[in-house]
Amino acid sequence: MTLILDGAIFDRDEGGTLNAGEVQWITTGSGIIHSEDVRTKGKVRLLQLWLTLPKNKRSIAPGFQAINVNAVPVRHELGAEIQVYSGSSGGLHSGTRNHVPVIMVEINLEPNASAEQDIPTFIQWLCICH
Repeated sequence: MTLILDGAIFDRDEGGTLNAGEVQWITTGSGIIHSEDVRTKGKVRLLQLWLTLPKNKRSIAPGFQAINVNAVPVRHELGAEIQVYSGSSGGLHSGTRNHVPVIMVEINLEPNASAEQDIPTFIQWLCICH
């Protein structure tokens, strides 16, 4: 999974541009040729998360899933904005198709604000807090 925090990259794998707030999930499965040869467009900050597929899913068909910034569900609370990139948050569910359960949210808080995120004990999770 690649999440663009700032800037943009051109990704050869899918032949498209990923902009700030957008995500690309890659499932390698039975095999995929993946290139780290990306072209940046200006200064870029990105986050990559690599997950191991369960043994019974390692032969599934490979694939890509790009999530446009406008398709990311956003949860609003008093002083908080929460983007749901994978899994769910406060009743909102992302459209990602994951073979490994993962919750990935970005939480933007105003000073002195707080937000809650339920995280089951069996799930992988990633929280980006500002």
